[in-house]
Amino acid sequence: MTQLYQFRKNLAVLSASIAEEAGVSASSVGKYIARDPKFFSSCQEKDFRVGTYDYVLARFSAIWPDHLAWPEGIERPAVSEIDPETRDWFLPRLKPRDKVAASVHAEWPAGEPWPEDIARPEALLNG
Repeated sequence: MTQLYQFRKNLAVLSASIAEEAGVSASSVGKYIARDPKFFSSCQEKDFRVGTYDYVLARFSAIWPDHLAWPEGIERPAVSEIDPETRDWFLPRLKPRDKVAASVHAEWPAGEPWPEDIARPEALLNG
């Protein structure tokens, strides 16, 4: 297995994980993380620099939510500085999901926490 193959695999896993967690497309992840909406599809076909790989991984590390485990087998780099635009776009989408709230009503918005001023149904909390 080549380093390029491993890097491509790592990028695919990270981009798919964060896209699913945030409920966005791979091109949206590419736009904010790699500064190119087509990056995650094109990197699977074209060569890219190791510096680009390091840059993208450091940006993933900066926005990775605490409640989501970093994928096994991928070395996590130190967190890099991340621009406010990227941080402000991702963070609201990466909040821990309140499973009780989502199970109460099918139309409850995904990612929205249970309102603090409304008591939670005890039956759902204990189930």
